[in-house]
Amino acid sequence: MFVKGTSPFDESEFERSIRVNLGDSAGTEIFLKSAEETILRKLLWFRRGGEASDRRWQDVRGIVGVQGERHDAAYLHGWVERLGIRDLLDKVPL
Repeated sequence: MFVKGTSPFDESEFERSIRVNLGDSAGTEIFLKSAEETILRKLLWFRRGGEASDRRWQDVRGIVGVQGERHDAAYLHGWVERLGIRDLLDKVPL
């Protein structure tokens, strides 16, 4: 679980999330992020962690591998510019 931040990316990430009911009763729902937000968030964490986490890097590569060409390239490329992580996305074979 993560607490929603206040940055423009946090807002976009929340707006694009999908609500999923976990059961029959009201109030048992969670928000799931899209693959694009997960890629961007993991790249941000990778950068902030000194680019030392093989786990985060492998997670990104795994998501991209599973998604194939189904990702929203325009969305990814728009945010990597704003987040300052274009160089990292350029290293991921999309």
